[in-house]
Amino acid sequence: MTDKESIQAEITAQGDVVRKLKAAKEDKSKIDEEVAKLLALKAKLQGLDGGGAEPGNKNITLKTPKGTRDYGPESMALRQRIFDKVIAVFKKHGAETIDTPVFELKEVLTGKYGEDSKLIYD
Repeated sequence: MTDKESIQAEITAQGDVVRKLKAAKEDKSKIDEEVAKLLALKAKLQGLDGGGAEPGNKNITLKTPKGTRDYGPESMALRQRIFDKVIAVFKKHGAETIDTPVFELKEVLTGKYGEDSKLIYD
């Protein structure tokens, strides 16, 4: 058993001790003493895990908004050719481009609109 595994086992055992004391409604000073031991074990485990690192240095994975996606280079080139052909046909027949916002505030879209109806539903 490694140091990390043994400390985790001690934390589990100490947590059980604290829960039993709280369930038995023991004296607060006794409970506080056992909780202090538990916190010391958790700090020791965090020290082994390299807990000295800043919390802001962790890798962050951003979530993609619903209804959107990323396109690779090949698929983007294909999309661009298709859009260029569609735009050329529209311009040939006198159509005008209308720019609309891609994202709206979710509160606006999910809120009441008109006669108790919503624009989108979750």
